[in-house]
Amino acid sequence: MRKAVLLVFFSCLMVTGFACRPVNYVVNTSNYSTTVTRDISLYEATTKEVRSAITKACVSLTWKPKDKGSDTIRAVIQVRHHTVIVDIAYTTKSYSIKYVSSINMDATPEGKIHPNYNNWVVRLADTIDRELTLQNL
Repeated sequence: MRKAVLLVFFSCLMVTGFACRPVNYVVNTSNYSTTVTRDISLYEATTKEVRSAITKACVSLTWKPKDKGSDTIRAVIQVRHHTVIVDIAYTTKSYSIKYVSSINMDATPEGKIHPNYNNWVVRLADTIDRELTLQNL
């Protein structure tokens, strides 16, 4: 009997712990450098190379990129019943990932959002950086 009571107690504790998950604020990434320093010289990527790196990074992480024109790519990711839409503006020197909208991510007008949003965007930015580095080797 005691084991059953403890099992129910810890089950309830775990459920309330998951229900009380903290909500994070939206973090817009901006001005990530797309310039790669190599030995002595400085390599500057072309607009086409930056666009290609962003597109490859999106696809590799299951984001769906779509060229929005004027050096901006709109990327959408759907994970289970969550959807996030971001705009990735880029130049030959930098890029920015900006939140556009989401579905089922608990977004509020104050800028709070589900913690996974920031994880997904930081992972996307890291993958873009990796793609840019691979292109410039």
